[in-house]
Amino acid sequence: MKNFFMKVVFFSVLVALSFFLLSVAPLRYGYHFASIINKNDMVSEFAIRQERLIVFSGGSGLWSGLDSSYVQKETEYNVANIGLFAGFGLTFAPMEAMRFMRAKDVLVLVPEYGLLYDASIYPNKDVRKWCFAMSPRNALKYLYKGWLDIGELLPDVASLCQYKIVGLARAMFTRPFQSPFGRGYINYSLRANKFGDSKNQEFISLAKERISGYGSIFPADGIDPAVYMRLNDLAATARARGITVILCFCAIPSEEYRRNQIQLDRLYISLKKNLNMPILGTPHDFTLDYRYFSNTIYHLTAEGKSVRTEKLTGLLNRYLKNSHAGAR
Repeated sequence: MKNFFMKVVFFSVLVALSFFLLSVAPLRYGYHFASIINKNDMVSEFAIRQERLIVFSGGSGLWSGLDSSYVQKETEYNVANIGLFAGFGLTFAPMEAMRFMRAKDVLVLVPEYGLLYDASIYPNKDVRKWCFAMSPRNALKYLYKGWLDIGELLPDVASLCQYKIVGLARAMFTRPFQSPFGRGYINYSLRANKFGDSKNQEFISLAKERISGYGSIFPADGIDPAVYMRLNDLAATARARGITVILCFCAIPSEEYRRNQIQLDRLYISLKKNLNMPILGTPHDFTLDYRYFSNTIYHLTAEGKSVRTEKLTGLLNRYLKNSHAGAR
């Protein structure tokens, strides 16, 4: 019995040591959500240049639906797109980006409506581990606060170790060869350009009746006051550093807007009243025909991406010019 117990202890120590070594090893991960690390590093690299910077933050509708090169050309700012997945929530990724941003930089929030209505302030449990991989200290401070959360930390770290093994395997057996060493997603450079935009059309186009979210009815009772509080906290932190935070509406099909016009008009009035930050345009300004959307009411086709980027850039440029004129 004693020998059996000693063997259990021995193998348990080996497993724990293996997890520890993998967790500290400088290996890339084999999963797309690790791209949030690359995007945060991208903001840091832009900040080193000591040039004006616009950072866009949002979900997958922004990841695949923004042409940052066009924004850069029209605004003459450097541009970083840290949009990736709505599950990352409203504020964690932008707060991390602001650690590197400087006075006179601009942060543009482009949340999907689901994020506002569902009060998805914090990253969900599926992506919390990727926030931990990006910023362990702040993830422990803000995301693993209760005993139940701490109890999930070890499985999250074990999962991250497994994804490092997946990344190592992909580096060895996938061509073109990608070095397994470094930070973030092993195939990030194949999927994103230097601005953080998706390189390829990520999502297949479907008939509108098959698009996810077709016929959605948004809540009629507004959004959780906690959303205003967290966004205003973010804006206050930014102002203290001389950074401007702006809210912009996501693109949705015109039919979905008409179906939810009362709710979205009320939302716009409420946001204007309760948010301590500028708001670019109105929900109606970012409505497009269904032919510009691919597989959800938030994912744009390549043509839709171009149309939406031009609309957004026009409003943003107008705001920046007016704010600079006011400063003088």
